Amino acid sequence: MRRKRMLENLDQDIEDHIARETQDNIERGMPPEEARYAALRKFGNITRVKEDTREIWSLGWLEQLIQDVRYGLRMLRRSPGFTAVAVLTLALGIGANTAIFSLINTVMLRLLPVREPEQLVELLTRYPGEPRANCCSWKSYEHFRDQNHVFSGLIGADDSRFHVHGEGLEPETVEGEYVVGDFFPVLGVKPVIGRLIGPEDDHIGAAGSAVAVVSWSYWKSRFNLDPAILGKRILVEDVPMTVIGVTPSEFFGLQLGFRPDIWVPVAAEPMIGHPSRLTSGRMGLKLMGRLRPGVSIEQARAEMAVLFQWTVAEITKTNQDPLLRQWKIEVEPAGAGFSRLRDQFEKPLLVLMAVVGLLLLIACTNVASMLLARGAARQHEMAVRVSLGAGRFRLVRQVLTESLLLSVAGSLLGVFLAYFGANALVRIMASGRQIVGLPPHLEIHVRPDVHVLLFAAGVALL
Repeated sequence: MRRKRMLENLDQDIEDHIARETQDNIERGMPPEEARYAALRKFGNITRVKEDTREIWSLGWLEQLIQDVRYGLRMLRRSPGFTAVAVLTLALGIGANTAIFSLINTVMLRLLPVREPEQLVELLTRYPGEPRANCCSWKSYEHFRDQNHVFSGLIGADDSRFHVHGEGLEPETVEGEYVVGDFFPVLGVKPVIGRLIGPEDDHIGAAGSAVAVVSWSYWKSRFNLDPAILGKRILVEDVPMTVIGVTPSEFFGLQLGFRPDIWVPVAAEPMIGHPSRLTSGRMGLKLMGRLRPGVSIEQARAEMAVLFQWTVAEITKTNQDPLLRQWKIEVEPAGAGFSRLRDQFEKPLLVLMAVVGLLLLIACTNVASMLLARGAARQHEMAVRVSLGAGRFRLVRQVLTESLLLSVAGSLLGVFLAYFGANALVRIMASGRQIVGLPPHLEIHVRPDVHVLLFAAGVALL
């Protein structure tokens, strides 16, 4: 806090000491100029004395770091062209990597916000020559649910779109899902208010199944977080449904790119669907199970392969396709949700990640070359600093500080570009979703943390 005054006092003390020594030399018969030169020579390196004194006063490493940062900023400001090119080069490399990594994280790595997601698996069927799919009939679901010994719970869901209106609600069509009664209990999702759909609501055709659960975002946008939503009746496809609860804000469903606003029991489908897909056997459920404690995924695969033969036998009663005998069921980890998008975009995203990784390597190499050329042009400056008493370590630290400033600036600008780049990439891909199948409202969470820090450290070392 008194640094400026202390430095002024130090300068004054040094000057007083040299003046007294000069006066003593004059009294010994030396000329004034020679007397002062002798006093300076006897005192030694004034700059080194000041630095040693400042180290005693405070944390020397912190003070030197601040000095290095200030000097580095001045040097970068004196070369705006070099600084702009280096920062933009790093920003493009880091921004591209961050954007693609964020997309990979969203599609392939981010776990569901449910209880112990690593225990979740999904049941996929593979018809010869076709990509695998997650779609089973209601009868197959009941057979798997009742006969298996490897799952503590087996759930099913079917995507839909509902026309919703009611008192205080503008008529609109929203994303929704039919779910079985064990859906929320097996996932371990807790309501914000009220309760969620449970086994007691899973009685086909019963009046008690006319209930609905809404998402937190729907509750906020349509009801302004009003707790009075509990017990409110809304019309889903003109069928009165009682709202019994609200899901947590972090729960976005089980399928990436599909965010349901309303969940209703599968048992309510005969009241809503005309004609009913459930009673006609045309409803396809996406299945997900939670492994029992101590049960491995290999054990689940072995048991489900046996149980699936019942489904094959049922279908071949009415369908004589010989390839049905080669129809298989697969059990895969589903901690990140259903695998449709992962299966479709895993390879393209990994290839794209490799490409932008190469782009970052090229960017780092270019910046390293620029820094080497800049270092060669600063030989005279470094020689002057050495003559003033700077050590090799201090010079290396100064150069690394300038490199770190460039990498930090490039990282910050790269994250900024990544935020818009990731969402722009999704919009471009979504514009052709009829071809690639990407949902138009895929929500990307930019992850600049570990990824950018690792690249920034690498750039600083270069």
